[in-house]
Amino acid sequence: HKWERLREELESAMIDPSTSASTAGASPLFRKRRLDIALTISELYQKKRRRLKHSPEELSKALHGNDNHSETLESALLNLLKRHSLGTRLDDRLLDQLLQHETGLGGKGEIGKLLQSHPLSIKVLLDHLFKPGASRTGSGSTKQKCARLIALAVISAEDVAITEAKGQANGSSNIATDTEEISLTSKLISGSQLCETVENKVSFTVTADEVNGEEGLSPGRKLSSLALKNAVVAQGVVMWATEIAKGPEFVTSASYQTLTPSILSLLRLISVQHPFTRRAIIDIPFIFLKHTNSEISFKKMNALKEQSLRLLLFLFVKGEVKHVLGEISGRLRQKDNSEIDASLVRYLVGGMLDVICPPYSVQLVRCLGHLLSSPRCVEALRSTYFNDAQKKKLTKVIDDFQVVAKSPSCSHEDTSLVSTLASTYS
Repeated sequence: HKWERLREELESAMIDPSTSASTAGASPLFRKRRLDIALTISELYQKKRRRLKHSPEELSKALHGNDNHSETLESALLNLLKRHSLGTRLDDRLLDQLLQHETGLGGKGEIGKLLQSHPLSIKVLLDHLFKPGASRTGSGSTKQKCARLIALAVISAEDVAITEAKGQANGSSNIATDTEEISLTSKLISGSQLCETVENKVSFTVTADEVNGEEGLSPGRKLSSLALKNAVVAQGVVMWATEIAKGPEFVTSASYQTLTPSILSLLRLISVQHPFTRRAIIDIPFIFLKHTNSEISFKKMNALKEQSLRLLLFLFVKGEVKHVLGEISGRLRQKDNSEIDASLVRYLVGGMLDVICPPYSVQLVRCLGHLLSSPRCVEALRSTYFNDAQKKKLTKVIDDFQVVAKSPSCSHEDTSLVSTLASTYS
């Protein structure tokens, strides 16, 4: 699974049009070469290559244009990835090729299984449905087809999960899915439209309640309720929020200082309900920490960055210790990285000292110790601006770390790290 995940991430990075642009500008030749390599290592291409290599009959079919149904779908899916990599919108003709063998709404065919076995294609469809920009799907019919393909993939994935669960329970499990294609398609379209609506507002209100009746609700409350109820909509909202934060025009917009708190609050609610979105959400606060706007006062800008750090602290408490602390430590150790200044370091560490308590795990000792030993962190915490009460808490935590360091599960490097912390902050 680790290598499959690595391959998926590599393909995603190479096919992502924004990644290509940031690496080589608008060079068409570079984009084409990058795309060719990504599609060549794709299982969609390799599967077809293996068929043609080992079967004369399959080769004859391909030469005479008599590909079977599954090969037609695989070719259409490769074309979908190509269009995405070029940064162009999806059209009805391409989506119709993927849906041509579906017999009306409510039917589940081979395309759902194919999409489910190639997660990158689902991400691409969500990308075109939710992400703002030129590649966002415009027409209603194209949105409906994108949403329907995603719904078919979700239903296929649920069927596989239920089959595996029943197999582990020796067939005695009564697990069943209540996901309906028509309903999920409608919710995906609504989620996409609501994202478009709130991004053009000055701010929006979020709610932690899953509201059944949506009559009279504001767009923000509708969006948050929909995202909390549906994992796939939540995934689309996270992609939307990431793209909004990355947009160069957002930080200079008039709505930046009012829309940012709403987005961060919505992400916090989503992370509670949908744990598998947390890894993607971790990246978003760091995008906000990079933002600068001379039109906004330092106090207001710092307050927005503190809210970003609170979201990281929340994810930290929810179990993302290694990833949150690892990302922060890496940035603090970069000499040319100034997105987290000394005051924010003190705010962050102070927040962590307020939420952690014994017994401490070896992983926490290792990760937090690595953060506390970074030169910029040492400088920030040893200054007079870090109050005495917080310094006492830090000393107590390091004393507890020394107890953990004596356990057999700690390595020599862990013991050395804790000893260095004790001498540094004594």
